[in-house]
Amino acid sequence: MAALSDEALLDWQQVVDEVQALEAIYGDDFRILEASGALPEEAVAAADEDASTGSSSSGGGGGGGGGGAPPDAAALALLEAPASGSWALDCSLMVRMEPPAGSLRLQLAQEAEAEAEAAGGAGSSAEAAPGPSSGGGGRGSGYAVQFLPPVCMQLRLAAGYPSQHPPGVSLSALWLSASAAAQLEEQLQQLWCEQGPGAPVCYSWADWLQSSALQQLGAAEVLVLGARPASSCGSLPDAQQQQPEAGSSSSSGSSSGGGDGSFAEEAQGSAEDVLMKMLRYNALQEHAAFQEGLHTCGICLEEQPGRAFVRLDCRHAWCRGCVAEQARIHVAEGSLEALRCPDTRCKAALGPAVLQRILSPEDFARWEQLTLQRTLDTMPDAAYCPRCSTISLEDADSCAQCPKCFFVFCSLCNEGWHPGTNCVSAETKLAMLRRKMEGGGRAVLEDLRRQEQELLSVAQIEKMAKRCPKCGMATQKSEGCNKMSCGGCGAYWCWRCGKEIDGYKHFRTGDCILFDEAEILRWEAQWEEMQAAARVMAAGMRNEYLGETAARQGGRPRGCFCPQCGQVNHKHGNNNHMQCWSCTSHFCYCCRAVLRGRGAGGSHFGPRGCKQHSSD
Repeated sequence: MAALSDEALLDWQQVVDEVQALEAIYGDDFRILEASGALPEEAVAAADEDASTGSSSSGGGGGGGGGGAPPDAAALALLEAPASGSWALDCSLMVRMEPPAGSLRLQLAQEAEAEAEAAGGAGSSAEAAPGPSSGGGGRGSGYAVQFLPPVCMQLRLAAGYPSQHPPGVSLSALWLSASAAAQLEEQLQQLWCEQGPGAPVCYSWADWLQSSALQQLGAAEVLVLGARPASSCGSLPDAQQQQPEAGSSSSSGSSSGGGDGSFAEEAQGSAEDVLMKMLRYNALQEHAAFQEGLHTCGICLEEQPGRAFVRLDCRHAWCRGCVAEQARIHVAEGSLEALRCPDTRCKAALGPAVLQRILSPEDFARWEQLTLQRTLDTMPDAAYCPRCSTISLEDADSCAQCPKCFFVFCSLCNEGWHPGTNCVSAETKLAMLRRKMEGGGRAVLEDLRRQEQELLSVAQIEKMAKRCPKCGMATQKSEGCNKMSCGGCGAYWCWRCGKEIDGYKHFRTGDCILFDEAEILRWEAQWEEMQAAARVMAAGMRNEYLGETAARQGGRPRGCFCPQCGQVNHKHGNNNHMQCWSCTSHFCYCCRAVLRGRGAGGSHFGPRGCKQHSSD
């Protein structure tokens, strides 16, 4: 082999350094697919032997069409010079895109056209070829995603790079159409021209794709899907295009650790299939990012990794310990309606899949049993057979037939069917309906509530009112005599016997009395209260009159406080035996002693006691 020039050796060393840097920066996202003309023949033979025995472990990622297993960057660094002057390295780099606004809206071409027409700009986003487009950039229909499937950038680093010509490049992605891929490849060539030969450019290309590719395509906010993606060998040199498809499969396998290989292949479905794959990828990446991050539980306020959290159907996340303990307590207590998201503004019900993950098998079996029992209990026409406890359906007359033992029974009293007779009173039937109302849907609750109101009215009528003997209208007696007047037909009837009467002549025969004894006693008690209040009012007015009269006559009012209630009482005349106008108690004006009992005044006043009459 002829010795290489200094420029060729410098190119080789720069390529090796660039490959080492890309492998260190991107890790498993960067792979060397094939190294043709770089390794000596003995190294290629040893690599083929190791590959055939399955013992190679460094850099084994797919064959290169007779060149043996491709080496890694460390193996290339051991070579001072390539084995041939026409060497070439075929590499694959998965570039993970970053939406400029943090998220991107996916939209089908049909939806973008309809939205543009509705906005008055029909045809602005309906061009057939380019897959990505701005689509108007506003809020509309579509699906918001934070992660896009990566762009597979296949590179050919050959002799003469970077001193003379740029590397060969081919872009492909699940969402990238052929025209969009060609546009990005052209922009990468322009970046090479602006930078000029002499320096590696692969990292600059990858960085530009990651940060500016979407803006270049006009898809900074909305990505319209409507065309097939680019081929995986768009602008590689002819020599590589003629090679077998093993290189392409190696590029997809290069990211097997992250599950991104399938997105670099050519799409084999419609735009709807591509959309579903992209949404699935976004969900997987969101879940992986959540699992790796640290989050604070809103219940225990502890910071834990995402692997210790449970994400509910409403997208809220709580640590597994808190939500599992809360669910266990509610299941143990039977309060299934409280199995909801702990967020006070959400309160979404916990689904069966979430409960199965956080509950033990015993608790989940109890939840299933209680749920089935509650569902059957909320059915307004469901009843249990009193003989074998099998669920049965009742008709409008509360008659049910067991489908297992064929026993016909009444669902109200659980006895044999008794047509034409009432088994329970209105109050008992009302209580049974209330027990049925514990849970149930809106329609069931409204129907049972209507039945409850009707039965409640009937129960109230039977308890507090009587029916008119002429028209049957219910009438309730509030007070007064037993002579009733119907508000419907105007007929007179007796409250005690329920017969229609002419007037008060019915009460003169002695069979019925006009006033009940309880009514008379109530009136007498009310009259006594009225009289007592009138007497107290009169005494108070008399007491105030005495004080005002003494004040007008220029004298000092002679008054004192009642030792029993504390009210002011004025002395009338010279009598020292006072009676309080408020509490009616007797006391002595001189010593303020309370005089209790009959004859207390005679024993208190006298030669040995206080004077009963005095001017002061």
